[in-house]
Amino acid sequence: QTYRGINGAIRQDTSATTTLDGDLVISTINEGGIYAENVMSLRPGFRFGPHATWNLNLINAKEDPKSIKYGVNPKEALIVGTDLNLNFDQRRILFEAAVQASMINSNAGGPEISWDTLTSVYTELKDNSTAESMFNLLESTGFLSITPGLSPYPSLGLNLEATFRYFNNDLQVKYLSVAKNFATPGNPYLLKDMAGIYINDYMRVLNNQLYINLFYNNFNQDKSDDLLSTANQEIGTTISYFPVGNIPSFTVGYASISRSNDITANDTAAFVNPQYYMEDNSTQRFMLS
Repeated sequence: QTYRGINGAIRQDTSATTTLDGDLVISTINEGGIYAENVMSLRPGFRFGPHATWNLNLINAKEDPKSIKYGVNPKEALIVGTDLNLNFDQRRILFEAAVQASMINSNAGGPEISWDTLTSVYTELKDNSTAESMFNLLESTGFLSITPGLSPYPSLGLNLEATFRYFNNDLQVKYLSVAKNFATPGNPYLLKDMAGIYINDYMRVLNNQLYINLFYNNFNQDKSDDLLSTANQEIGTTISYFPVGNIPSFTVGYASISRSNDITANDTAAFVNPQYYMEDNSTQRFMLS
């Protein structure tokens, strides 16, 4: 069981007293609180010899609306997925593949509704057979409350990673993709609506006294919005030297970071809510310690 701090709700009380003009006195009270959240997780794993492991994952988290006196929008989440881990050549070659699907209810405190009622509000779901199947599954299992805050269409998170450990090198290549509505109770600050590739190479030389890191990242944020989609590129290196004895160690580093999108000044003026911002900038970063 975990807890989440919230702002709570505003409550207005009208007293029996009146002002000199005869108006009722209204007092406003801001009520905050902390929801109790019940989390149930299941992770069966299967090992196939010393080189392969396959896991299944299920996480079901529900905030309890009765755990505080005043509060709005209790949230629920369901995450189902799998991951596969492979290793070869005495763990010099590592592969990891993970895919998770999540569904959320952003307001589980409302009244229960039917599928027809939900599709009358979210018309884009009306002919979506996958969403209807998920709705029926949630209704029968009770994993998520069937209220107007329910989003029955799964959002995916994908992680593919390979590591190669040869010649005093530790080369890591990763592809990460997270959908806009993906949610997990384990990390509420997860960067979403993005996809990209990340490459890191760690090298050890001079009897493990000199460490060199080269990195290159290329990813898109807000990828679900063609206009707002922002390309990010990061490339750089750090070099650390650890001499023998009590001689101080030192690290130098350099990074070039750029961001750009297709938004123009006219777009910025036309779209106020949400606000669109132009991105076309680069930063050079130097470091010495």
